[in-house]
Amino acid sequence: MDKWFTGIDIMEKMLPDHRLTAVGTIRKNKKQIPYAFIQPKNRDIHSTLVDFSEKITILSHIPKKNKCVLLASSFHHDDLVDDTEKKKPDMIHFYNQTKGGVDSVDQLCEGKMH
Repeated sequence: MDKWFTGIDIMEKMLPDHRLTAVGTIRKNKKQIPYAFIQPKNRDIHSTLVDFSEKITILSHIPKKNKCVLLASSFHHDDLVDDTEKKKPDMIHFYNQTKGGVDSVDQLCEGKMH
C-alpha cells in the first residue's frame, strides 16, 4: 500500500479478520508514529529505527540527509538490513519489489491507464 491507504488501525484489523498482511509507506502525521521516527535532522544517513508491536512493525529509514522514509508492516517482524553501504532494510527492499500493484492503482485513480 502507499501512504494514502496505509494505516495502523486497518492493518491490525486486516490480519485477524481477513488473514491479510500488508506492507506500506505511511504518512508522518499518524498518531501511532513515535516522534523520533519522523525527525531526520539529528539522525545519521542510512540509519534505521524500528518499533515492534504484537502485530505491526513500524520502520523509519534515513536514505539521505533530511529525508525520512516510513513504512508499516504486518508481514515483517524483524529489523534486518542489507550489508551494503546504504544499509537498506529488508522491509524497504520487499516494498520496492512488490509495489507494482500500488503504482497501478495510483495510475487508475489519476486516469492515466487505458
